[in-house]
Amino acid sequence: MKIKVENAYSDGHESERTIVVQDVEFVDLDDDAEAEEMGDYLYEFTGDGHGIGKDVGSYYTVTILEAADSKWVGRIFDWGD
Repeated sequence: MKIKVENAYSDGHESERTIVVQDVEFVDLDDDAEAEEMGDYLYEFTGDGHGIGKDVGSYYTVTILEAADSKWVGRIFDWGD
């Protein structure tokens, strides 16, 4: 799976990278549970180390660019605090 990770911080720092990660398949889950599991999996690829030890808010976005299962292509997951 190929993903684009965008990181933004409340102090103005931003970064972006495109990486290839292992495709994952979720079996016997409904669509909502499957999306939640995918989000949990993708979250571990967010961040660039900028906020470590700093009191800054962060906002992360992951866009799936390529995947073995086409239903994921184009899906966007985001997190913020």
